[in-house]
Amino acid sequence: MLTKAGVPWEVATSLSRAKLLGFCVATGELEGRKWSWSRMEWLSPES
Repeated sequence: MLTKAGVPWEVATSLSRAKLLGFCVATGELEGRKWSWSRMEWLSPES
């Protein structure tokens, strides 16, 4: 997901797990998706 957003592969693969999750959630939410921190998963789009 990060490389799709323009983050270089070397940077994306060098991040800690916590930072990787944070950046992926932030990028996904900028694209309009919603993240559930309590469930630790993306919420389904409402039909």
